[in-house]
Amino acid sequence: MILIQAKFEREKSLKTKRNLVFSTKQDIDELELMQMESTEGYLAFNPDEYREKVLNIIKSKRIGVDEGEMTLSQRMRFVFWNVAQEMGIDPEEFYQKEMLKIIDHYKTKYL
Repeated sequence: MILIQAKFEREKSLKTKRNLVFSTKQDIDELELMQMESTEGYLAFNPDEYREKVLNIIKSKRIGVDEGEMTLSQRMRFVFWNVAQEMGIDPEEFYQKEMLKIIDHYKTKYL
């Protein structure tokens, strides 16, 4: 699950669907962009002061997230993201740090 701060820009109604355009100043990892491309997901948009509470509810309830449909690497990233959020640290930095630890562990143990 990818959570980013975004601004609603515009809407365009088409015959069979609606296009919603959001913009963000937040960097999005290339892997996350690839995962989003041509896929369907859930969008939660909350412009009010209770944003943090809503994000915590979404995260804790895992709304729209079926881990059974995720690849193992997507599940690991999802778990690392949640741990980083609970710890109050940057999820991307945490992900990279922990992945390097795992890689080093297996290189040391088996290679």
